[in-house]
Amino acid sequence: MNIKNFRYSFEALIIILGVIILINPMVINTVFNVLGLSIILYNVIKFLLGKSGRAFEYPMPNFISGILLGALVMIIPHMVGFGIPLVLGCFVLYNGIERLVQAWQIKQQGGKYLTPVVIGAVFTIVGVVVIINPFRTSAFLFRLLGLVLAGSGVLKIASDVKTRKQNEDIIPDIIEGKIHKD
Repeated sequence: MNIKNFRYSFEALIIILGVIILINPMVINTVFNVLGLSIILYNVIKFLLGKSGRAFEYPMPNFISGILLGALVMIIPHMVGFGIPLVLGCFVLYNGIERLVQAWQIKQQGGKYLTPVVIGAVFTIVGVVVIINPFRTSAFLFRLLGLVLAGSGVLKIASDVKTRKQNEDIIPDIIEGKIHKD
């Protein structure tokens, strides 16, 4: 089997996963749920086989750790889907309020305060919207992740093709021992 047949398979998987997430960002929940259930099932089977004598004894701390790890993997997308937008919304809201206070201070000193007021108001509104609607924000973030994954796969392939083309010009010169002065 020729290794060249699998040259861009990882990149293709990254691009496909990115496009799937871009189209349906909630697929991440399914991926993490399947992965978490697989970890739990693996640990249960290993524990039961150890208890039945068909395999080595599986220690109870390992079993409990495996079950907790599987549960944690299943919870991650829900924490990301709610927690990250909530923290992000609080940060943006704080930043907006801080800019509004700064604008008020600039106004008190007789300076130009319109730009900080507008930016502060926009940040405050965006922060409140993100805090009120964390699930839509997380869908946007997941779509952004899908776009980044697909883009990174395409860029990796383009970079590899460009590097390979440049190396094709250099390698025969190295083998033949030619020196080019540019």
